[in-house]
Amino acid sequence: MQVMAEGQSQEDPKLQVETARKAFEQEFERFARFAENSATLSALDLGSAEAEQRALADLRTRHLGKKSALAASKKMIGRVSPGERAAFGQLVQQNDAEITGKIEHVEQILKSHLESARTDRERIDVTLPGRRPRRGHLHPITVVRERIEDIFVSLGYAIEDGREIETDFYNFDALNIPDNHPARASQDTFYTTDGFALRSQTSTVQIHAMQRRGAPLRMIAPGRVFPRYA
Repeated sequence: MQVMAEGQSQEDPKLQVETARKAFEQEFERFARFAENSATLSALDLGSAEAEQRALADLRTRHLGKKSALAASKKMIGRVSPGERAAFGQLVQQNDAEITGKIEHVEQILKSHLESARTDRERIDVTLPGRRPRRGHLHPITVVRERIEDIFVSLGYAIEDGREIETDFYNFDALNIPDNHPARASQDTFYTTDGFALRSQTSTVQIHAMQRRGAPLRMIAPGRVFPRYA
């Protein structure tokens, strides 16, 4: 037992410092291998190295933080007898410097490894061939339409296309659809503005073609139509 300046009987402060040092050495063995063998560190992937870095930070807090055994030993320096105070203070400072040095050394090793690993992960090899964009493809309906058109063209037919918004004349009057016909009702036709509607059949294209080419005429008019009943 050691008698303190305050007259209280406590555990030998040197023994406390030695116990704290041994506890640190036991936990630090996990990290000392990184400084002793570079191959051990090289085997760590980025995630594992980051985990080891966090664990080392926790080790620093446990052994050098405000609540650590070493911090408690520093508070005891002023309570040691004057004859032993200098030697005890030197012992505490020596252990503090030794522990700090070992932790900082491994911290630097892990930091360098992490920087290198992150650089390798983000590195781009500009000599590699680029990724070619995936080629698109035609819609199946478009494919069928083109095949039908090819057949009719080979038979001598023309392919005609026209406007999808038509006047009442081309949509109805020129096709002999009278004013009172149900197809001209708003529930059967998509009207846009007065006198215009979305075509309900491609027969409108036939009228334009006949006006332009005359008769006789061989043609087909594939395209979109917009009847409400469709």
